[in-house]
Order: sequence, then structure tokens, then C-alpha cells
Amino acid sequence: MKYRKLRIAWSMAWGFAAVLLVALWVRSYWCEDWLDRVDNAFVLTSVGSNAGEIFINRAYPVMAEAKFDHATFDPFQNKPTYRHGWEFWSCAASYDSPSFVWTSSSNSLAVQAPFWCIIIPTISFIIVGFFPPSKFSLRTLLIAMTLIAVLLGLIVWLTT
Repeated sequence: MKYRKLRIAWSMAWGFAAVLLVALWVRSYWCEDWLDRVDNAFVLTSVGSNAGEIFINRAYPVMAEAKFDHATFDPFQNKPTYRHGWEFWSCAASYDSPSFVWTSSSNSLAVQAPFWCIIIPTISFIIVGFFPPSKFSLRTLLIAMTLIAVLLGLIVWLTT
């Protein structure tokens, strides 16, 4: 019972995160929410949720001539300027089937996954806090790694 309070705090923090994720998951079926950010190097980063999915998109240097929601026209410089910092956007949800998406190209990266892929590990971190610390053998480590590899292989098999 050496670190009992620390384990309780660990479980409470991950429990709070799990509750917030479940609330965002339920909200995603009514509203599509996302946060956008354009930094000084004109890199657009978007994080959001829609119809049971969570996504992260990153577009590498957005050209100054490109037209998108962050651009406003500056008449003095005769070119678009971009608002920097985080901005929140929300609209009605568009219903697509939840799926895993990973696309990468020379100028963009997009990752999309169902919410349950985030919530299940979060709940497992809660459960870990209730187990007393113990020493694991090499055999236990190998069994755990094999189970994780089988799970990841199953996920890849189901998505292709």
C-alpha cells in the first residue's frame, strides 16, 4: 500500500478522461466538432469528431494562394492572410460508417478511428490502477506481447 493515493489519483484522472470521451462520442452523433489551427509556417492542424469517429488532419505548408476557411483577404498586400491560433467549428453531423483511415502524402496526413479505439485503452488505464504492483516474469511479458500482436493483426485484417 505504498503508493495507494497515487494509484487512486491515477484511476480518477483516467476515469475523468473516459467520461469526457464518452460524452464527446455521444455528442458526435448530433454535431460535428473540430478545432483548427494554422501556425506561423502555414501548417493546418485539425482535430475533431463526427458520427462516432475521431480524426486528426495535418496539411503541411498551406500555400498562401489556397482558399479555405482560415483565409481572409488583405487588400493592402493583395493576398490572403491567415488567422493563427486555435478556432472551434461546429455543424450538423454527417453520417458515415465508422472506420479506420490512415492517409499520408507529401503535403498531408489524416488519421481517423472510431471512438471505441480510444475509450477502451483509457478504461484499461483505470483498471491498471487497482492492481497492486508486482514483478512480472519474461514469460508474462511474452504472452502479453503476443496477445497485443494478435489484436493488432486482427484490426488490420478487419480493415482490409
